[in-house]
Amino acid sequence: MASTQNKNMPNDYCLEQRMNNYICKDRTSEYRRTAYHNAIPCVGVNVGHMPNYTLSKNATNIESNLYGIGATNLVTPRKDFTPRLKKLPNVAFFKRPELLIPEPLVIENNQRPVIP
Repeated sequence: MASTQNKNMPNDYCLEQRMNNYICKDRTSEYRRTAYHNAIPCVGVNVGHMPNYTLSKNATNIESNLYGIGATNLVTPRKDFTPRLKKLPNVAFFKRPELLIPEPLVIENNQRPVIP
């Protein structure tokens, strides 16, 4: 008995395979969770997700050193290393207003705030 559904037609099969390939390509994309251009935000915005390889060139060695992995290995002692940090640019999303302080700043003692 022949199938009567459109799912088994050649064009529909090609369309479904193209959709599956697109989904697979999107899920395995390098930029799925990271930004194209990483930067540190200025005052007022929290840093979002940033993988460890964007902050340094030897992130695994830094993390191993912080956790103390291999610190008590007497057969091959751990070598000293220097972290190679990356310098990320700063991004300002808005202009900060200037802080206005009166020129002769006089702070008087024994003063209470005005309570309405």
